[in-house]
Amino acid sequence: MLATMRTARATLPQFLDAVQHHDSSSYNFAVKLPFTDGEQKEYIWLGEPTLESGKWYGIVDNMPEYTKEVKQGDKVAFDTASVADWNYTRNGELIGGYSVRLFRNRMTPEERQEFDKSTGWVIK
Repeated sequence: MLATMRTARATLPQFLDAVQHHDSSSYNFAVKLPFTDGEQKEYIWLGEPTLESGKWYGIVDNMPEYTKEVKQGDKVAFDTASVADWNYTRNGELIGGYSVRLFRNRMTPEERQEFDKSTGWVIK
């Protein structure tokens, strides 16, 4: 998992550029960030990242399980140095999504097939 975070952080400038200059073939932009609640750390996806007055914001995409710091639908500011992963879709292909790829690679062939069907992503 640490290797996936290093890769995501090393390639983050590519993602930030894509967010700011994307065309109609690119969509579903999201970043994964850590949120804490006491000693619990939970990684949560923020969708619709935007740069507003020099600050990055995103919308909490999933229902937090452990943290009460944020809730689904909240718009939150984030520091790009905290990004643990990022992804978007271009012409149906998953771009980035290093943690997604890691978890997908750990699935059985049947689970992987169901996952691919549920997301609609082409993962190379």
